[in-house]
Amino acid sequence: MAKLPNSFQSFVHMAGAVGVALGVEYDRTGLWVFVLPTGIGLAILLTSWVTRCYKKHLCYPTRRIWLYCLLPGALLALSGLIIYAFFETKDNYSYVHSAWHATIALSVLFLLPKGKSKCKSSPEPASSCSYIRVGEIGCHDASQPVGTPYAHLLTPTP
Repeated sequence: MAKLPNSFQSFVHMAGAVGVALGVEYDRTGLWVFVLPTGIGLAILLTSWVTRCYKKHLCYPTRRIWLYCLLPGALLALSGLIIYAFFETKDNYSYVHSAWHATIALSVLFLLPKGKSKCKSSPEPASSCSYIRVGEIGCHDASQPVGTPYAHLLTPTP
């Protein structure tokens, strides 16, 4: 959701994934394993938004995005974090951990940036656009490039 240079964005994604994997290996049920990367991610996101607002002299994100995307996504993520932190025990681990994964997955559906579909303006038949790309699931456009480097893998083969 933050518009960052590609090299920095790739570095942050990999550092976050490796950091969470190492943290989970060290302490599987630790709360700080998820709180620390989330806090760093929010700091990067807010810094990006403030910088964008300052440069363009426009408030970003809009009220519509706050109301329909960010608020539900944040509430789902927060409820998942609360479930994970305060309700998980060894007896109910499989159920509560499944609920944690479900709420986090639902929050990601709200928080992912929405890409522009190439299928609408494509002269190809509609059947070739029957797939859903990950970037099209999200809720708002974060001015990211339309295509993905692996888009050819997602297209149906005739």
